[in-house]
Amino acid sequence: MSRAAATATATRLPDLPFLDALRGLLIVFVIAIHAGSYAQLQPGWASDLTYFVVATATVKGFFLVDGFLFARSLAKPQQPATLARLQTSATRLLLPWLLFSGAYLLLRMYGRRLGMLPPASMPDGHWSITGAASALWYSETSAQMYFLVSLFAVRAVAIACLSLLRRCRAGVLALLAIALALLFRQVVEPWALGANARSVMDPMLLALGGSAFFVAGMAMWCARWHELPQRLALAGLLLLLSIAATRIGANWGHAVAEFAYVAALFLAFAALAGVPAWMAATGRRTMGIYLLHLPIIMHLVSSLTHRLAVASGFPAYFLIVPLTALASLLAVLVAERLGVAPLLFGETRVATRAQA
Repeated sequence: MSRAAATATATRLPDLPFLDALRGLLIVFVIAIHAGSYAQLQPGWASDLTYFVVATATVKGFFLVDGFLFARSLAKPQQPATLARLQTSATRLLLPWLLFSGAYLLLRMYGRRLGMLPPASMPDGHWSITGAASALWYSETSAQMYFLVSLFAVRAVAIACLSLLRRCRAGVLALLAIALALLFRQVVEPWALGANARSVMDPMLLALGGSAFFVAGMAMWCARWHELPQRLALAGLLLLLSIAATRIGANWGHAVAEFAYVAALFLAFAALAGVPAWMAATGRRTMGIYLLHLPIIMHLVSSLTHRLAVASGFPAYFLIVPLTALASLLAVLVAERLGVAPLLFGETRVATRAQA
């Protein structure tokens, strides 16, 4: 083993497989959220229950895991420079955003003519430069793209405030997370949506909402929530709290439901005695699956269900979700085999972690 490899091994933190498994579930939830419109789910108690399970705090869960890992990385004896941290995050997040947003923009412009996609969701005027740029920013090319910019913004602020965050204990971080969540839900989000309806997909607005969960993830690492002896029991109590909070119409009730639900998921996975290998493998490839599943793969899968004469609603839904997840995972595995995964999805550690 070379000296560089030995140093990397010595400074490398142990893997936490339950986090990979949690991300594996969350990426399936993302697919399940988007599949609702393709399957034409109708309003009702069954749809409400389904969306509670898959949509309460799915993307927020990714922010929480990222904050947990960010705080955990500060335990390494050798810390990268600030600029190196920003460059790594930009490579991991902004380059795939530019690549796939541009590709999906072209697809939205020309795909309908080729019969590849349903009518474009972008407003009139997207053929102009300003219209195209606006469509890219508001993720009108594909609904999931905003997250990459939002997460980069949150990481950039965290890196800029690193010296301050290092000095914060778990309780202070928890209070900061609550304050950010209430500020977002009670003040900023209502104002922004009232001023511009398209802000519902504004990456900077959603970065503020995600930042509360990023900071909460940092607090959970500092408090060692993944090591709590009664993780499963606490997860059950938090799930009940989340269900109860959904009955509150106020914005703060929504925030409570989100925090409780994602914390329950985190604790439940931390309590697992063993992690299913397939779920962990899926979780290590969430970036590629996230980028690829919509709009092309899901459109192809939904077209297949139509050709098979599967009834719309839940029969189609329970076929579209697993087939889209499987097809997206296979596409990522093919990209890895061809050696283009780092270019398409940013730098990954899939191979390294699998060997470890």
